[in-house]
Amino acid sequence: MDRAKTKAVLQSIGVLAAIALVCGLLLGAVYLLTEVDPRTEAYAKFAADTGLAFTVPEGDSGAGRETEYTVTVSTVGGTRTVTAEVQYYGLSDDGTVHAFCTAGSGGYGGNVQMYVYIRDGMIYKIVAGENSETFMGNLESSETFYAQFLNVPVAELLDGSGTDYVSGATRSSTAVTAAIGAAAKYYDLYLTEAANG
Repeated sequence: MDRAKTKAVLQSIGVLAAIALVCGLLLGAVYLLTEVDPRTEAYAKFAADTGLAFTVPEGDSGAGRETEYTVTVSTVGGTRTVTAEVQYYGLSDDGTVHAFCTAGSGGYGGNVQMYVYIRDGMIYKIVAGENSETFMGNLESSETFYAQFLNVPVAELLDGSGTDYVSGATRSSTAVTAAIGAAAKYYDLYLTEAANG
């Protein structure tokens, strides 16, 4: 290859590298400007669902105990152990509501995200979050599925027994029950003593 062609190829490579670098920097800047912190999103959802104020904690640790739990859920054939995680936990600014963004495994479309709200040691509200479940509509239209968890002391929800599943949505029911169980477990492990003084 002669020198002129070599120089032209090297110049072309240099121009393409410069374009790629500039594009990468611009994309990074757009990402930083438009990025929404998932914890901030969860706290906004907590506030929207309850009508209460939730202040996002400083730093990366949040409440510090968000983690994966093993949850036992009842199934048609007995019990099953599945995993679920508390992704975000928040306490309302007035100290009355414990809010959880959880995700339960075992669904058809992967993990099922749920928002679980506990007041006075009982779940008083459950809201479905992001998920890819095709059968969540069956749970939403059931008059009894979510009702079985409401106004029940959290301690009674820890063993996973007695859950009534929705026919045609057993796996979705399992994932939602696991997500609710993770909130109950977190509350029992870390918040029961604080709530009882």
